[in-house]
Amino acid sequence: MSAFDPKPLGFVLGGAVVVYFVMRRFGREGRHYSVAGAGAALILGLDYAYGLPLYAYLAGILLAPFVYHRGVKKRMQAALSGMGPVQLPDLGIRLVRCPDGSGKYLAMWRAEPLEQEESTADTGSIMARPSLVAEVAQGSLPSSLLVALEFEGEMDDDYDIIFSGDAPKGLSGQLMLCHRESVGSFTHIHEEHQEVENLPGAEAWMCVRSEPPGYAFRLIDARAFEILHELFEMQSEERQMYTVIEGDKIRIVSTRTFNAEELERLITWGSRWIQKVRETE
Repeated sequence: MSAFDPKPLGFVLGGAVVVYFVMRRFGREGRHYSVAGAGAALILGLDYAYGLPLYAYLAGILLAPFVYHRGVKKRMQAALSGMGPVQLPDLGIRLVRCPDGSGKYLAMWRAEPLEQEESTADTGSIMARPSLVAEVAQGSLPSSLLVALEFEGEMDDDYDIIFSGDAPKGLSGQLMLCHRESVGSFTHIHEEHQEVENLPGAEAWMCVRSEPPGYAFRLIDARAFEILHELFEMQSEERQMYTVIEGDKIRIVSTRTFNAEELERLITWGSRWIQKVRETE
């Protein structure tokens, strides 16, 4: 049995790093696929250098995204663990963490009036009384706001960070807003709906599709534009963001993760956006 030669491994790792940084130089689309491209270069390089058996090759393809994404997810969980209540004085509420009995979300927050004293006993009782979550979600007042943060795509080629909330009833329209230069599959969401133009106060980067078109004009006023501006300040060539309103679900989606400071900003302005949608007929 021949000894393991580490030199090809070094070349393969170096090649994957080169692919990663080269793709990042090709604008928004290259950055979007840089991680996937580097992973493919690594797996193909290992197969070429060492003649991997088929099962090892397939295992690498399946496990590489999981290992990378699990690390991203753990960093987000660590950032969330040190975060306190999120104050929203303009809405008269603070958002406090509450348990997620389903295990689906990274974290959930419920609204609490600012004048109400925090009660750890009450927070802990939600787990024992699942119906309370449904009760909190009823109505469209800020005091009934319930929002959640989700990590989706742990076993996929790419992942999404989703911040979402529900409306108390089906919304009167559908809407998608993203950056005009965004790339990725999400740019096709609601593509059957016409783009809404001439929205008073709209910024040049905004691509808005709505059904019916009048729903966009009812929803996106000066206050909405202020919120969306602050929220999408976190958009970059590397991090694509969009918001989708459909049925009773309001979602803000990012294709890249956030640090602790950015997470608080996402929750703060994302909650304002969700509440704005909830109260618009």
